[in-house]
Amino acid sequence: MNWPVVLDKNFIATVRIRLNHVPIERRQTWDLDNLYVWWFMASTEDPYLNRLTQQSDKWSQVKSLCADLIGPQATYREVATLTQVR
Repeated sequence: MNWPVVLDKNFIATVRIRLNHVPIERRQTWDLDNLYVWWFMASTEDPYLNRLTQQSDKWSQVKSLCADLIGPQATYREVATLTQVR
């Protein structure tokens, strides 16, 4: 039986906050390929994300977590800083 993966709220917040650091004008032109490149770079640069990525494949969750933050439907969101999350 496949159990659904429950994501840590700190992981979700960290990913979304880091992505929101990319200017909205740039993210509005992105597709999933651009998001994947961003995720690859972010997960290798951030020790927290890197550690979590090594534990399992998070890319499939990142795609759905960030769908509203890329492409033409992306809107500016006020977000907390990383220090407020961890």
